[in-house]
Amino acid sequence: MFVKSKKQDRVSKSSMESENQAMSLAYSKIIWLQGLLAELDFFETDPTPLHADNTSAIQITANPVCHERTKHIEVDCHSIRAAFEARVITLPHISTDLQVADIFTKALPRHRHCLLKVHFSINFYRMAEALCTYIENDRPFLGICLGLQLLFESSEENGPVRGLGLIPGVVGRFDSTNGFRVPHIGWNALHTVKDSEFWMILETVMSILFILTVPCQYSNDNKEWVSSTCNYGDNFIASVRRGNVHAVQFHPEKSGGKT
Repeated sequence: MFVKSKKQDRVSKSSMESENQAMSLAYSKIIWLQGLLAELDFFETDPTPLHADNTSAIQITANPVCHERTKHIEVDCHSIRAAFEARVITLPHISTDLQVADIFTKALPRHRHCLLKVHFSINFYRMAEALCTYIENDRPFLGICLGLQLLFESSEENGPVRGLGLIPGVVGRFDSTNGFRVPHIGWNALHTVKDSEFWMILETVMSILFILTVPCQYSNDNKEWVSSTCNYGDNFIASVRRGNVHAVQFHPEKSGGKT
C-alpha cells in the first residue's frame, strides 16, 4: 500500500484535470512495481486496476476523441490513455462515498471519517483473507518493509496489532538500553542465510538502507523462512523467502551505497 498526499506542482483548470494528474502519478508507481517484479521473474499478465472516483477522467481516458475541454491537458496525462489501451491498467469506477483513500488524504467530518473507517476495516479483513490464500498457494509475492512485518503473527508497534500469521513470531522492539538509537535509520550490512534470486539483483549493493523501529525477531520457529539477517545491537530478520514468497525489511529502491 502506498499513501501519498501532496500539493500538486501544476495549476489545474478543473477537478477532472487534477484527477488525471493524480492518476498519472499512480500509474508511474504501478510501472515501477511491475518492473521490479519482472526483474525478480514475477510477471503479472493481468492488467492492474487503478480505481478512480471521477467519471469524467475515466471517460476521457477511454475515449481517444479530442474535445474542446481536453485540448489543454498536458501530454504526460495522456500516458494513462496509452496504458489503458495497452491493457496495462483498468479503470474501475468507485463511488466517492466509498473512496477509503480519502481517510488518508483529506480532513473529513466526523461522520464521514467513521463511515470510511468501517469500510476500510471490512476491506482490510477481506483483503487479508484473500492475501493469505494467495500466498499459501505459492503465488509470486514481494513485500517491502511493512510488507514483511504483516506476514508475522503480531506487531508491538502501536499495538499489539494482529498480523496475517503466515510466519511464526512477533515484530518486537529494539532494546534501546544498549546505547543504540531507536529508530534505526541508516545503512547496515546483510548476512545471507540462504540463497535467493533476490540477491542476484542486489549482489553489487554494499549497504542496505533501513528505516526501522520494530524489527522482526529471529527464532527457531521461523528460521526456515529467513534468508538474511542484520545486527543492530541484536540480530533481526532482514528478509524472508519461501517458494515464490519474498519479503524484505529494508528499502531496496533506496539502497546501493552510502551517500
